[in-house]
Amino acid sequence: MLLRFAVFVALLGIGWVLLNPSNQDEAPKLSKSVLQWKENGKMFRYQEKIDIFYRDDQGLPEATDGTVFLIHGYPTSSYDWLKILPFLRRRFNRIVSYDMIGFGFSDKPDWFNYTIHAQADLAEALLAHLNVKTFHFLTHDFGDTVGQEIIARYRERNEEKRISSWLVLNGGVFPELHRPRLIQKLLLNEWTGKIVQKFLSLSAFKRSFGEIFGPISQPTEDEYKDFFGLIVLNGGININYKLIHYITDRQKHGERWVSALLETNIPVLFMNGPFDPVSGQHMLDMFRQRATRPNHQSIALAAQVGHYPQVEAPQEVIAGYFSFLDGLSQSKQ
Repeated sequence: MLLRFAVFVALLGIGWVLLNPSNQDEAPKLSKSVLQWKENGKMFRYQEKIDIFYRDDQGLPEATDGTVFLIHGYPTSSYDWLKILPFLRRRFNRIVSYDMIGFGFSDKPDWFNYTIHAQADLAEALLAHLNVKTFHFLTHDFGDTVGQEIIARYRERNEEKRISSWLVLNGGVFPELHRPRLIQKLLLNEWTGKIVQKFLSLSAFKRSFGEIFGPISQPTEDEYKDFFGLIVLNGGININYKLIHYITDRQKHGERWVSALLETNIPVLFMNGPFDPVSGQHMLDMFRQRATRPNHQSIALAAQVGHYPQVEAPQEVIAGYFSFLDGLSQSKQ
């Protein structure tokens, strides 16, 4: 039965492709803004064979809050933080962001086992490489789950005090509530995934990706091109079906990662764009129902903000985040 379904879906995908010619070979050129983002970054040689792109931005003179460590979501990259970086530099002495393996400017080897645990290994290696001892944590989407695994490890090693706070943006932190899009379901099956990813065009990407943004905060044409250009860069189009298996990881390790979120002693701010069909209002409602620790807070952003708050409503995100941090500072006095 499963094989028949996979064949049926694959045939549907092929038929869709025939009716919607692909422009995959015409990957958009990266904008000056994206290239500037890269120029201000560096490469970290991981496991002596994988190049990882990262940025280690310095804060402005008035910054006092130490280091903040950022992990982006699927299927994009550290470039997602572009709009909030100027604000973060006013608050933090050091802002560390990077592209996970398989994303953005980092290497995208087809032989790599793209699991959440492997991505958490990379995050810990980068922190060690940069000699980051303590930090504030800011994660989004896929990055939320990598963050949950890191928190789980820190709890096991009694190292939670390394993290001063954790801002969690839209992501499937409660696996049973995650609502994957059709394209994600197709990619999850290796057979159909290999077929579908071969025919992903800019126009198809815009249709699918635009659905998770709010109605009044859709990406511009240039932003769509940048998002897509970074995804397909360096053969990225060929590993999408591997990257998407973080969804399977969530189902397998859900209890461990949900416990890490709900039981941590780290102050947590769960900030959510409620218009998000994948992990929006329903995810926020569950957090509010289950998060009972006094150091766990939540914020619902404007009703029409979707899955990418840092892109769609950067000033609202920063206002809520800094208010949260101010409260933590006051409680320590």
